[in-house]
Amino acid sequence: MLELFRCRICGEVYFGKHPSHCPHCGAHERFMVKLRAWIDENQPINNLSDLTRKNLAETKELEYNATRFYKAAANDTDNKTIKGFFKYLARTEKEHYEVACKLLGEKIEDTINNASESLGDDLKNLQKSQEMEEHVSPLYAKFAEQATEPRAKEVFVALSEVEADHIELDREEIKELN
Repeated sequence: MLELFRCRICGEVYFGKHPSHCPHCGAHERFMVKLRAWIDENQPINNLSDLTRKNLAETKELEYNATRFYKAAANDTDNKTIKGFFKYLARTEKEHYEVACKLLGEKIEDTINNASESLGDDLKNLQKSQEMEEHVSPLYAKFAEQATEPRAKEVFVALSEVEADHIELDREEIKELN
């Protein structure tokens, strides 16, 4: 049966059968709820600890830079598969950036839609992607452990899981390219 679902992490809507992952931010199935049950949890968190504020700010910066890199990598390839892969990652990381902004109560920058620079080679871009994801997945898991605010903890856990999924995707794309 087709239904409307909404992601508890990014808040985006999905129409279809219950998805295994959010098609927008990549959050795992347990974060997908039926539209009528959804509550907007992406509001600024009151009384953020200094550490959680710092970790969300770092997340925001990492996701901003990743989005721009992936946009550049997608623009810099003629390989349709690699282009689609990087477009997916750019969209996903943009959702992560926006969640961090919302939790911090900060403005979402329009410049995130601009590409930065890629490394000019599909394999090098994939390797850079894997390197970035291998950095952030355990970092977000650490941020989850440090967070005292339940919503921040939940978001960091979800982001860590998604970034771990991206590591596997990177490995598969690198293997296919070689």
